[in-house]
Amino acid sequence: MPRELKSSDKNEFSIFDKFSGENILLYYRTPTTKEYIEYRVALINLASTLAEPAEITKTQIEWAKKIMTGFGTGDFMVDGKPISSNEKDENYYQGWRGLLEETATDILLLLTHNILEESCYAIKTVRKV
Repeated sequence: MPRELKSSDKNEFSIFDKFSGENILLYYRTPTTKEYIEYRVALINLASTLAEPAEITKTQIEWAKKIMTGFGTGDFMVDGKPISSNEKDENYYQGWRGLLEETATDILLLLTHNILEESCYAIKTVRKV
């Protein structure tokens, strides 16, 4: 499928979660070029001032929360009950971003890494002429 160049609030990022043994679908909004630059500058500034690694990680988590717009239905639960990031859903959990920050930081860091840091990679292709 070709890359959509129009901004969206519901881009999909699918991961395998080792804790649950299930695939989890995350939704995120398309970061702007200005945001990519702000993110990188923030990390460079922290690294150049010899900030504690925890400060860098906190910045990565905050950026994940900025771009993440939700998650798939039934992908998370609290006390055995499914929660939703969709305000219109009966299982909507208002503090879902904060909850993920407290209990699923690994997922937020993976999102930041894959969307704001390593969203693509180079491959060698051989084309027939």
